[in-house]
Amino acid sequence: MARRTLLSVCSFALALTLVEFGTARADWLDDAWGADRVEMTGNPAITIYGDTIDIVLPTATLYRAYEEGLTTQDILDVFLDRYGQRCSGMVDLNMPHPDLKVGLSLQSPSAFKDTSERDDVLATLKRTYLSQRTEGSTPLLFTILPEHFDFSINYVPTHHVPCVAPNEGAPTT
Repeated sequence: MARRTLLSVCSFALALTLVEFGTARADWLDDAWGADRVEMTGNPAITIYGDTIDIVLPTATLYRAYEEGLTTQDILDVFLDRYGQRCSGMVDLNMPHPDLKVGLSLQSPSAFKDTSERDDVLATLKRTYLSQRTEGSTPLLFTILPEHFDFSINYVPTHHVPCVAPNEGAPTT
């Protein structure tokens, strides 16, 4: 049920912002944070708080993973394994986590000119940005869709990253 809803949301968002990516298919996971892909579809995000992780994925990225036959739980698992922060004091992704709570939000591009002016900051940003854009460019704003999905995955890392803590009083930058 959740996957069907996610597929419907992804399909709808993709239909609204259809972008031709060409016939060459690269691995969705390799491209998830690639500069060209991020410019066209948005920037993923991983937020760790407490014992929960929230992931934001562009709808196009999720859709490509579905096309490769992955389930939503598989997508969250391999995405975390590749891009998740390993040396966190909250959730150590170097260790297995049965029933890890993961939230998923979807990101979709929308034409900046079509953005509502629901507050003064957004209205000023829109007015300033549109007045400075070059002819022929189509500015995009990547928005998080209101739907949020909660999952429980059995996370098992495929690799280990050594964590190094600075000595007491040592600068960290």
